[in-house]
Amino acid sequence: MHGYLYRVMSRDSADTAEPAQRKSARRLSIQYAIDLALSYLIAVIDAAAILIPLRGHTFIVAHADFAVKNTAIVVAFVALGLAGVATAGVVSLRPTLRWYVAGGEPTPKQREDAMRLVGRQSAILLGAWGVSGAVFALMNLSGGAQVLLPILLGVLLGGPAAAGMGMLLSQRTLRPIMGAATRGSEPQLAVPGVFARLVLLWFSCSALPIGVIAILMVLRSYGWLIQKSASLDVPILVVSIAAFLLGLPTMILTSRSISDPIGEVVDAMAEVEHGHMDAYVGAYERSQIGRLQMGFNQMVAGLAERDRLRDLFGRHVGADVAHRAIEQGASLSGEVRSEERRVGKECRSR
Repeated sequence: MHGYLYRVMSRDSADTAEPAQRKSARRLSIQYAIDLALSYLIAVIDAAAILIPLRGHTFIVAHADFAVKNTAIVVAFVALGLAGVATAGVVSLRPTLRWYVAGGEPTPKQREDAMRLVGRQSAILLGAWGVSGAVFALMNLSGGAQVLLPILLGVLLGGPAAAGMGMLLSQRTLRPIMGAATRGSEPQLAVPGVFARLVLLWFSCSALPIGVIAILMVLRSYGWLIQKSASLDVPILVVSIAAFLLGLPTMILTSRSISDPIGEVVDAMAEVEHGHMDAYVGAYERSQIGRLQMGFNQMVAGLAERDRLRDLFGRHVGADVAHRAIEQGASLSGEVRSEERRVGKECRSR
């Protein structure tokens, strides 16, 4: 009878847990798809903010007005790109979600597959831009180099921007998964360190837009692709606005990539302070932050081992002696032996 009730209760608990797991998997999949789609869209806006002002203001021939003539095609390409990167991201994440949502221990192959998520998502975003640019270029071959050059420039600007933005946006979604995949093992994911992230932030928010403005001015001054009489007021204004609007979210995401893992270490330190020696922080990246997380985990493991030894020692010599031994170190050993000899002499004299 008890066995039957146990089987029924186990089946009921499994039935209730399975929808919760599916809900969690669905939520993570949707969030990851939104991250990649938003990364792609931000890169489209970034590239468009630079390329669209060139239309009608800078390029010599009328064929350079390809953005207006192909507006419907561009919109279709953007829509297909958004759907494509979102779907590919979900498909890429699905094998990892199977063991993560179930709370299981990943196999070495599953750990390795989880570590490749960031690389795969970068390949997805870069591939989407590359394919879109190649197809769009084939559709506008008749425009010559003055049409193909803006397309190439858009791919060169949008692809890396999408990949970099994808790493920043998806890190909050992937961090718990990476932490579970690397628990108890050395971090494998090589990411830029704190200094490199700040340099990349400066490059994307300051150096890149300033460089684009400088290139436009040089091209106009020499008459390369840009008429010397053309006005650069609108292009410079649009590039400046794009740098202003996109700089804030980029700065916020970069700051969070540093502050969030450090905040996890601070919270875990508070748990240790309150006596919770099982505190653990996930360490999945090979950077200064990853070394900080690993160092904290090693420190907590050492403190827990010290507590176990003190407890074991206290059971044999008493809690007071064990506490004094830990506080005073080796100097206490001579006092203990002297006390033992004195007690022994008193016993023999009696």
